Amino acid sequence: MKKSKQVFSVMLSAMLLLAPMGGGISATAASAGSGSQTAATAIENANAHKDLGQIKKAIKEIPTVKEIPYGEGMTFHSQPTNISHPFSSMYSSSGHVDIWNDYGYDEKEYFMSGKANVYSIDNQDVPYIQSSGHDYTTRLLVRFPKDPSKFSGRVYVDILNASSGVDLEDTWGRSYDWYMKEGHAYIGITSKTDTINALKNFDSKRYADLNWKVNGQDENGLIWDMLSQLGSKLRSDSAGDILGGLKPQYVYLSGQSQSGIYLNTYITLFDELLENSNHGKPLFNGYMNIVGPGTTYVSSGGPQPKTTYSNTGVPYMVIMSEFEHNFANLSSLPGMSDKAEYERKPDSSTKNNKFRFYEVAGAPHTDPTLDVIPFSDEIKLGNGKGRPPKEYDPGHYESDLNLQSFVNAVQENMHKWVTEGIPAPSADDKWIDFSKKNEGGKTLYTTKTDENGNALGGIRDPRIEYPVATYFASRNGLPFETNGSMVFFTADKIAKLYPDFEKDYKKPFLTQAKYLLDQGYILQEGYDKLVNYVNEKKGFGGPDADKINAVADAKPSKIVEKPFDPEQIGFHTVEPDVAVHPELSHPYNSMLDSVGAVDIWNDYHYTEKEFFLSGQANIYELGNVEGNDVPTVKSGPYDYTNRIIVRMPQDMKNFSGAVYIDILNASNNSDMEDTWRRSWEYFMQNGHGYIGITSKDVNVAALKKFDPARYADIDWTADKAGQYENGLFWDMLSQLGVALKDDEQSRQILGTKPNFVFLGGQSQSGMYENTYTNVFQPYLYNAEKDQYLFDGYYNLVGAIPASIQPSGAIMPSLTDKNTPKTIFKAMGVPTMVVMSQAESGFKEGAGLFPSYKNKKDQNSQYDIFRQYEVANAPHSDAISPIIQNNDALVKAGVAPRKYPVTDLPNTLKSNLHIDMFVSGALDNLYDFAVAKKANPDVDPKKYFPTAEDKWLKVDPATGKFARDAHGNVIGGLRHPLSDNPLATYMVRSDFMTLFSEGKLVSLFGSKENWVERMNTSVNHLLAQDLIPQTVADSYKKAMHGDGSFASW
Repeated sequence: MKKSKQVFSVMLSAMLLLAPMGGGISATAASAGSGSQTAATAIENANAHKDLGQIKKAIKEIPTVKEIPYGEGMTFHSQPTNISHPFSSMYSSSGHVDIWNDYGYDEKEYFMSGKANVYSIDNQDVPYIQSSGHDYTTRLLVRFPKDPSKFSGRVYVDILNASSGVDLEDTWGRSYDWYMKEGHAYIGITSKTDTINALKNFDSKRYADLNWKVNGQDENGLIWDMLSQLGSKLRSDSAGDILGGLKPQYVYLSGQSQSGIYLNTYITLFDELLENSNHGKPLFNGYMNIVGPGTTYVSSGGPQPKTTYSNTGVPYMVIMSEFEHNFANLSSLPGMSDKAEYERKPDSSTKNNKFRFYEVAGAPHTDPTLDVIPFSDEIKLGNGKGRPPKEYDPGHYESDLNLQSFVNAVQENMHKWVTEGIPAPSADDKWIDFSKKNEGGKTLYTTKTDENGNALGGIRDPRIEYPVATYFASRNGLPFETNGSMVFFTADKIAKLYPDFEKDYKKPFLTQAKYLLDQGYILQEGYDKLVNYVNEKKGFGGPDADKINAVADAKPSKIVEKPFDPEQIGFHTVEPDVAVHPELSHPYNSMLDSVGAVDIWNDYHYTEKEFFLSGQANIYELGNVEGNDVPTVKSGPYDYTNRIIVRMPQDMKNFSGAVYIDILNASNNSDMEDTWRRSWEYFMQNGHGYIGITSKDVNVAALKKFDPARYADIDWTADKAGQYENGLFWDMLSQLGVALKDDEQSRQILGTKPNFVFLGGQSQSGMYENTYTNVFQPYLYNAEKDQYLFDGYYNLVGAIPASIQPSGAIMPSLTDKNTPKTIFKAMGVPTMVVMSQAESGFKEGAGLFPSYKNKKDQNSQYDIFRQYEVANAPHSDAISPIIQNNDALVKAGVAPRKYPVTDLPNTLKSNLHIDMFVSGALDNLYDFAVAKKANPDVDPKKYFPTAEDKWLKVDPATGKFARDAHGNVIGGLRHPLSDNPLATYMVRSDFMTLFSEGKLVSLFGSKENWVERMNTSVNHLLAQDLIPQTVADSYKKAMHGDGSFASW
């Protein structure tokens, strides 16, 4: 991301988050603030003191309330409905939280009306009345136990957060389950004119009477008296009007994020007056600020208080995540004032200063996963946007470390402080560690991290004290993203950190959880959740880890070769009738069927064999374990038989020791050897082995049509006779890997045991590889042997994941919970990704699926990654000499291939493809594996050329590719034809429009000059190690007149 765009994004995020009353957030230093405000004058001071009586009177005013009924027939819904109901009703909750039946609670909406003042402040932050007596009507969303005997006597008032442009019940979101299990009542109060207007957008008739206007203009400064008067209502004999007849004993006021900033401002202005506004007692028994640093404007366009955290005689609890430190760094960005927007205040337990300040390491500002948040289309009716998409960089997941359990404990400890006089646990010796200072000595609020990239200091959840991931409090490690993310450690790193799951992980994890419980930082319910979390891990693979390992680590139970005689069968373009001549039966995809009659036997001295592998496989599902792509067993194991096609050097002396497994692509409903198609010459010129494995039910069906007798034993039927089950494939893949690690079975398949095994696929098969690596990463490493199942991975143009229960469709369903949430997880071994220009349609998710983004080079011990984007290249190449003849395709029940033609003049099938870079990526995997075997500490940068400075260039103004004068895309990996073009390349259609002879002469002068320039480009790629020598030699040969470049 360009710096200017990044800065804009950061500033925009900050504005959306805080969106204060008149423009900015205040400088927050209580002791040394220097916020811009109206200069103090004697008149202001006199006004402040003169108005105290009127302010006290306004605080004690009892507002009127009116219940707003629900429309008849209201129930749970996931799409907008015409039945009138409150915005953010639990009937609209994304998780269908049934408070009525599951918890015995009721939900009601009220309009609260009264008169409010608009305030200003003097230079000591003392409020005075700017204008008075303004009529208002706001709304309350109320939930309480239907059974009065279940009521705890507590009411938690929540200043609804306006940061998203709609009312969001952030405190309810954190604590709804705890509130209702404990019998507490909840009231959310609308806090801002923006959200009043959003309510009117949501339902103009229902919310027509809401009013926050002063002299015809929206005025945010009315909120302060609304809060006070709601408190006075709850302290009055008529409190039951809004609580179903319940009489509260304790009333607490809270706010999160922007609403926490409102809370700070409210306390600074009015707390001294609130201390005795309840018949000589405090109006509110305590305050809780969740992730709200700073203060806001007193009124629309008014001044800001300098003081953030005032001294109060009631408990004032502040809990911050790791994220809020980012406010301190806003001053370093253009357009932001040079003020520290983050302040810590030491804990205190004195009579007039009851204060606690907590910081939780690793936790983000918000939790976007909460079940109580309204579904997106409901939000969109209010703010016109809906919920923002949750976009995570490759390998990043939604964080599983949030503040919920700590927030519940803060509220319970606050109550004990009030009722029992027991001060809440202190934590000002547990603040997050900052060690860096600038030249002026000012603290730079950049979290100090450990060797795992996790924050040091702070209150420490066991998940960060004994981590299996790196936690980013700001999503994707960006400077200002309120959602967090996490990047899981690789299986070998986890094995090294925790050799024994019970002793090295579970026991210390639970010890840390018990410490938090004993110290009072979490409650029993939070402790129980942590116990459940660690029990679900079961060796980091989820609750079914033992079952999954038992199958995934198994060898195939049987391997049977399916022989054929290449000499007897011979090359052919029409398939033999094997029912009449069974001796002519041969594998589907055999080079005997290839349209180019590629003679691997005599020209390359290779063999071709087919084997059937049998074993047992499970069917898996995702989403049953809270968290991130943890597989559980849906059913099984079931018997299966699948097939592989194998090509190896005839003489084992010529075998390189490497075998490449190709997940055969099912995009045309039959086995397509796309990796072989890209790099068949490279494989055989370098002595590598090749294995293609059938990957999908449609491919099985095609095999059975092609040769019913030969493929009669192929079986993917699972538990439904005659119905194939794609979900069996994952264990088939693992068991093939296990077979190749086994001395006997590898010799049966290959004739020898390989040194290295690489796995990958193209297009739909690349999608399969994405899913397989993301979901089964913990199972692809054997801790006892300190050995990975595969030595590296390659993904060719596979931009998204597949479902773990693949259907007949290529694309996963948008609602399929069985589709992984991200791709390109760190694997502990190298991953090479080669994308063509065509995959750009999926880039950044395209609003559809978890998708590929530009993941930067990784060179760590646990994550070696490269991603290449090839300019002007299409997704696939429909023309190759190794593709089967059309008769074979028709016999398999799939459409025959047609040579691409177009009516456009001077337009032919494109000759610019990603093949040379595919061979380069495969070669680099091999070279690195060889080097690592000799030296485990080898530097990956020496073997994997970088390309993160060579990604495709996009014009930020249009969002489209930047193009040169010929219409070809700029940037990306440069095929020699991109830099020395003979045509304009049309990526989506896979055609090229040839330049005229005159244009070619003007560009290059002569063919000889063009060849010389092409040679220079090829040599440049070779020198960068982006293509192998054999490919460079073949390409140079092709340029010298074999007809491949007929434009001349």
